[in-house]
Amino acid sequence: PDNLITTEEQNFDSVNVDNSLISTRDVILSDSDITVTDVVNKSEADIINAYNDVSGTVTLTSVTDLLANVNALSTTDGISIATSDLKVTDTTTLSDATTLNSYTSGEVTLDNVTDTFANVQSIHDLTPTEENPDGVDLTAAAITITDPVSLDQANTANSFSAGLITLNSVKDSFDNLIAIDAIDSAQVTMADAVVQVTDEVNLLKINELRSCLLYTSDAADERSS
Repeated sequence: PDNLITTEEQNFDSVNVDNSLISTRDVILSDSDITVTDVVNKSEADIINAYNDVSGTVTLTSVTDLLANVNALSTTDGISIATSDLKVTDTTTLSDATTLNSYTSGEVTLDNVTDTFANVQSIHDLTPTEENPDGVDLTAAAITITDPVSLDQANTANSFSAGLITLNSVKDSFDNLIAIDAIDSAQVTMADAVVQVTDEVNLLKINELRSCLLYTSDAADERSS
């Protein structure tokens, strides 16, 4: 079956999301507590929630969906995500991660994160551990850093996730900018970043930056100070 459902009051084999049953006896779910043991989205949860239309709670073990749909499930009458593992597939911020983490004692997994360096670091600080499995996991997320970062921050951000780290803006010395560009582009990219050079550069170095970073005229903001 697509989704195994257990209750305390009815004995039956299984119920599928499409409402089909596998059972050796009559099944009445209208007053049942239902636990869904595999991964569902909001649409599937809503279908199951209609089974126990008189009373009872649908407890979801694992949910994968868009942020708006997970938020909606958190306030849906008859559905509990208080212990669910939650996976959000679209873009999230620190504010979203904090809210999601408040919904459940389970693990929250983020597929895409876009925020400032400090806020992404704060999300990383919520990473679950063996001692504390309740937390937010971005170790496989694609991450976009929205504010200017240095070489040290780029390396730190790269340690947060095995996914691609996209830098929207970088600010550092000429040598450090070249070092950021030297990081494997499958790990960290600054291809479309606004670039600020903090030390003195000449035309030769500016041209080297343009060549190394493959800037387009509207993506680069090179200046010396």
